[in-house]
Amino acid sequence: MLVIATFQEAVSFLGSLDLLLLNHAYLLTSTEEITSWKGTKEQHERLKYSFDVNFLSYVRTSDAALPHLKKTNGSICVISSMIS
Repeated sequence: MLVIATFQEAVSFLGSLDLLLLNHAYLLTSTEEITSWKGTKEQHERLKYSFDVNFLSYVRTSDAALPHLKKTNGSICVISSMIS
């Protein structure tokens, strides 16, 4: 997986990992679309993408970083906000 390889390369270059800062988000589209949900295929695809960015990418990134963070007693910091 690319995320794991990226962390391995970073730790190899830097020597260790002390902090993982997660700061990304994707807003579905607009409040109007959310309140007028029709369940179209396009809406489901955008919702799936939003879930991938706003949840699953945090999990995947944290999973890849954890072995390195455990070695240094490092931390994970999550910053997230969405404004419409």
